Parts: sequence; structure tokens; C-alpha cells
Amino acid sequence: MTRFIALASVLAFCATGCACPPGREARRLAGSQATHCGFASADDISAVTECLDAAIAAERAAYGGWELVGRDSGLKQYFVVRRDRTYDLDYDGSQDRLTITPCMGAPVYVDGAYTCDGELLDSYEFCD
Repeated sequence: MTRFIALASVLAFCATGCACPPGREARRLAGSQATHCGFASADDISAVTECLDAAIAAERAAYGGWELVGRDSGLKQYFVVRRDRTYDLDYDGSQDRLTITPCMGAPVYVDGAYTCDGELLDSYEFCD
């Protein structure tokens, strides 16, 4: 029960203003003309992936994400797709940490995640 209360406190705080807002950073990386594909619960991410797939097919920038529910914390994953690169943003709400992994090349969807057909670059912490 204590873990649930702590998690609820972190999530409530982040709903009002995390130091590392993953959606805002995804929007910035995608660009002002990018399509926002939404944010989904872990139960059904199909609307977000369909939107991202359509953007890839049309060679348009887009971003979207979904939650990944862990035992002790709520994790969020966002993907930014652009013609020339892809970004994987992983947000850990329990630590308010956003890790960004850029990939240079056209985006592709493999094994439940967006990556690219080019060079995977080093991940970095956006804020910690």
C-alpha cells in the first residue's frame, strides 16, 4: 500500500509539472509541423502505432507514446519519427528521469518499438 501511495504521489506531481515532461520534449524533437499521434494506456496502443505508421509511410514527422506499467512505477515511452531520424524517449516517473536515444536514418517498427535503419547513437539523460 505504501508503494501505491508513493507512486500515486509521483504521478499526481508529474501530472501538474514534471521537471522532465516527456510529451513536451517529444513535441520539440518532432518539430512544430509534426502530427501528434496521442498518448495511450498500456492496454491498447494500436491507435498511436497506426498514426505513427501512417506518418512514416507519408514521410511526415510525428510523435506519440504510451505507458508501460511496471510493478513499482509507471513508465512512459514516446517515439518521434522523422524522415531522417527517430527518437526513443523513455520516462521513469519514479525518478523523474527522461532518457533519449536518437537513431540516424529512416524510422522502422521492429519488435514493438520504433527504431531506424541507420546508426543508433548514444543515449543521453535529458534531465535527472
